[in-house]
Amino acid sequence: MTRQAGFVAWQRSAFVESLEDRALLSPIGTEDLSITANSANKAEGNASTTAFTFTVTRTLGTAVTASVDYVVSGSGTHPADVTDFGGSFPSGTVEFGSGETSKEITISVTGDTSIEYDESFTVTLSNPSSGAEIQTASADGLIQNDDGSTFLISATDANKSEGNSGSTPFTFTVTRVGTLSSAATVDFAVAGSGTHAASSSDFAGGTLPSGTVNFEAEQSSQTITVNVKGDTTVEYTERFTATLSNASIGTISTPTANGFIALDDFVDMVHVASGSTVLVATIAENGHVQVKLGGVVQADVIPEAVRSIRLAGATGNDSIDLRGMSSSNYPNLRSIRLFGGAGNDTILGSTFDETIGGGLGNDSLLAGRGADRLVEQVDVPTSQTAIRVLLSSTTTASQFKLTGFGTDVISGFETASLSGAAGNDSINLGLFVGSVTLNGGAGNDTLIGGSGNDQLNGADGHDVLTGNGGDDQLAGGDGTDTVMESGSANFVLTPTALTGLGADSLTSLEKANLATANVRSSINASTFTGKTTLTGGDGRDTLIGGSSDDSLSGGGGSDSLRGGRGNDTIDAGTGDNDTVSGGVGNDSLSGGTGLGDLLIEVGGNGNQAMTLTSSALTGVLGNDKLSGFEAASLTGGGGIDFINASAFLFAVTLIGAGGGDTLIGSSGNDLLDGGVGNDTLLGGLGSDSLRGGDGTDLFTLRPWQ
Repeated sequence: MTRQAGFVAWQRSAFVESLEDRALLSPIGTEDLSITANSANKAEGNASTTAFTFTVTRTLGTAVTASVDYVVSGSGTHPADVTDFGGSFPSGTVEFGSGETSKEITISVTGDTSIEYDESFTVTLSNPSSGAEIQTASADGLIQNDDGSTFLISATDANKSEGNSGSTPFTFTVTRVGTLSSAATVDFAVAGSGTHAASSSDFAGGTLPSGTVNFEAEQSSQTITVNVKGDTTVEYTERFTATLSNASIGTISTPTANGFIALDDFVDMVHVASGSTVLVATIAENGHVQVKLGGVVQADVIPEAVRSIRLAGATGNDSIDLRGMSSSNYPNLRSIRLFGGAGNDTILGSTFDETIGGGLGNDSLLAGRGADRLVEQVDVPTSQTAIRVLLSSTTTASQFKLTGFGTDVISGFETASLSGAAGNDSINLGLFVGSVTLNGGAGNDTLIGGSGNDQLNGADGHDVLTGNGGDDQLAGGDGTDTVMESGSANFVLTPTALTGLGADSLTSLEKANLATANVRSSINASTFTGKTTLTGGDGRDTLIGGSSDDSLSGGGGSDSLRGGRGNDTIDAGTGDNDTVSGGVGNDSLSGGTGLGDLLIEVGGNGNQAMTLTSSALTGVLGNDKLSGFEAASLTGGGGIDFINASAFLFAVTLIGAGGGDTLIGSSGNDLLDGGVGNDTLLGGLGSDSLRGGDGTDLFTLRPWQ
């Protein structure tokens, strides 16, 4: 062995000896603390207290004093609680004197005569003094039941529907608590209970179930299965009770548990009057909807089973009042549809969501607090008779007058659906604050939505659709149909969309009629392929037509109007300093009655020829009729342009762009700019400004002959 190896061996030997003798040789060192159960698994007794003991030991540095805290808590499947310890969980501190290696903790468990499970608790060490470490922190105790046994029953899976055929198992759990050392039995029996009690016919075999539950030694639970027979009979949810009796050992602490055979057979409550028979519907004293037809009370229907209600009158003056209807009586109700028919009807809605229609006649339709829908349509949709429907305000807050199907008073509706006939219908729901669906049918119809997200369907004919506010869906259908909107907004129109008052989608709409209010706004229809009529207000508007034959009217204010392609008609209106551009096509352009109105035209690529007079502009862009312009600005293309404004009475700006251009001014104070190329510029009368640009240019400063 080397000297180094011998030294290591000596160190290890010395280390082992120091571990064995540390308690004697050194008063300072690490102490290990552990707890074990001593006498902690036993019965509690029937009175007073029983001592459960635990031992706390320490090893290693026992020459000094030490301490550690402890606390008791419930644990396990059936934990002990404070009542098992006199009202609070025990806790305290274990104190070790110098040289002491073990201490005993005594936990006093309170005796009782209650039948209960064996209960567990845990004693846990914590907060050791300085220099001490806890090695085993906890130990368990078990309070054994010594008060016999008891039986309990509870519903496990016993609240469900029966099904329409066969049988459905309903289960209950019987639990035995306490001393389980012996076998035991307990009887059970099923009987109907509650307001709507089950009967023998509800169970398989046609008899009320009964029997005996057998427990082997140490067995704590068993299952009772009750088979309920399925059927298609409409009936209430029925209750039955399973009851324990005749326990062979011990007592029965919870003798009963309830089962519920839930309703699963539903009906639709439908009552429809015919001819002059009057329908009257009210809420009866028992909370049920009671219906009379011609004064005869109709058969009552179990409210719990009602899935939908449909009541419809005929030619009589019908009355439907569902204001007292309760959701607790009708828990499964999903749909209510109420229709008055042709008489002067009164319909008062409930708190449910309802669909209500008055039909013809002067009706009073007052919806309740649900999400209600107004539905009206012509009785014979194929009739050629046109209808005119208008929603207007009344002197009563939240009530409106609806004319067209009669003169109705309506309130409380969140949505509406109205349909016209085969004639030229007009349906105006502009005051409606919810979402509407309007169907024009055949004919040339005018449909006007409200402020919500509406759906307007023109169908056949040449229809006019106005969505108003909201994100609307506008479908023209067959025919040449028009979208019409007006308001304080900046409109952008494409073949499939219109934004401004909302974000509307467009389908099969070939024309547009858009107008702005008296504020600064714009209408841009540059990508729309159909005809447009664009109208500005008294503000400073910008109107841009599309590729068809458009009509633009500026109104008041200093407006900018551009026709685009097509044979356009443009009137700048009454404002001053308007700018007008007809674009390509044979246009009719007017500066209006204001002053300082400017005509602007820009040629395309190639050679451009334009001749301007006070009443016409001819050239490759088209042959335009002019009136009311006090100035003009004409720009050629990239080729050789010829622009002649000699017969125009006011100042012009002529721009040749590229190529060798010829520009001839008017009798006003003109600006002529030849641009690139060898240009010829003739100023004419007035104080003119001539700019040759690049190239060899020729200026002529005399009247053109």
